[in-house]
Amino acid sequence: MTNAAVLRHVHRSRTVPNGLALFGDSITFNGGRHAVNPTTYKDIGFWTWAQFLLGHAFTFLGNFGVSGEKTTPMLNRLNDVVNVRPGWVHILMGTNDVNNGIDISVTIANIDYLLGYIESAGIRVLLGTIPPQNSLTATGAMQHRRLNAWIRMQGHTRRNVVVVDYFASLVNPINGNYAGSGFLVQTNDGIHPAAIGAYVMGKTLAAAVRAAGVSAPAELFSDEADTTNALLYGQFSGAGVGAAPTGWTGSAPTNSGTVAYSKGSRSDIATQSPAARTWQQLMLAPSSPGVATSMTLTNSNTRGGSWAVGDTIAASVAAKATALDQAPATLTQAGLSFSVQCLSSGFAVLARADDLYWVPGVAGYGNHTLDDRQGVFMTPPVVIPAGTVYVQVQITIGGGGTYCFDQAGIQNLSRYGLVA
Repeated sequence: MTNAAVLRHVHRSRTVPNGLALFGDSITFNGGRHAVNPTTYKDIGFWTWAQFLLGHAFTFLGNFGVSGEKTTPMLNRLNDVVNVRPGWVHILMGTNDVNNGIDISVTIANIDYLLGYIESAGIRVLLGTIPPQNSLTATGAMQHRRLNAWIRMQGHTRRNVVVVDYFASLVNPINGNYAGSGFLVQTNDGIHPAAIGAYVMGKTLAAAVRAAGVSAPAELFSDEADTTNALLYGQFSGAGVGAAPTGWTGSAPTNSGTVAYSKGSRSDIATQSPAARTWQQLMLAPSSPGVATSMTLTNSNTRGGSWAVGDTIAASVAAKATALDQAPATLTQAGLSFSVQCLSSGFAVLARADDLYWVPGVAGYGNHTLDDRQGVFMTPPVVIPAGTVYVQVQITIGGGGTYCFDQAGIQNLSRYGLVA
């Protein structure tokens, strides 16, 4: 066999078909789940939004984003990416080349080499156009457009490359900057997407993935009798009309906001009455337009003996958000995030893992108009530390809207041989 055939044979014998490795610069790095934030998926990460919207169809294998890195040193990290045995690699790179005046021919040659090497290993590629920037010189803007034009062509000339056109989704068609009067981009640099920009990118990536035929059911718990679920009351099957659902505690909304609890039919799962599934619904409203409000929904009821110090756990829940407040207070609107937490006897948080973590009041997580969304939260794994007495899940809700939840659970990855 040729060297390429040998590489492809070895890789395919060990590959994770829906395994995803992320390769790029700070725009990739900002999504989290790396050495700096090993237990956090952030909502300023485009791929974290895509995973939510796709129901975590991909098995996360590694975030190989490095802030400030250009494409030439990325060549030295290529084997690190391939060695995690991905079925897919997402590539988003070239921004730092453009910003540092590197000739476009060098950038194209580097990415071309990366694509050839990855494809020769039998790995499929999600290749992103680089997002807009707000402060490029005329020369830089031309280099930027030339690089994106070449990237788009790879979807036509390479069988295993799916192009994701982030630039087209984010650009102001008049001036070539980020669209949206600044809310798509972090205003301190005009380069990195803010939370809403990351969400737009995530929608774009999810659409490209679906078009490529990638689909996998979310790994969710579906009944209260499932003893592999360490969390009790995960199906929201008890009370929950007029008051918080059985086993869950809802905090009082901040700033005199109000919350109403109800049940709603769930149409995305094909079932038949009387076994039809329902959503647990919360309608959160601010005290008046433009006033911030937020709340949490928490469940600390776990099965006896379902976890122990040293075990690795992860949590999940199906979620939907509709009728979201379109005029929230400045730097408050984020919608939803989800976490699993390990608490001491005094209820101090000793360890936690978060999906779509957000920071209200911080630039980059700012104000924006929101559309309806549905998906699956699934936290990164976290090890239960010494001193843990309680394990709980917590849903954080920011801004007015109707929020729906179902199929919550905590999986003990250590007990079932699922720790990587």
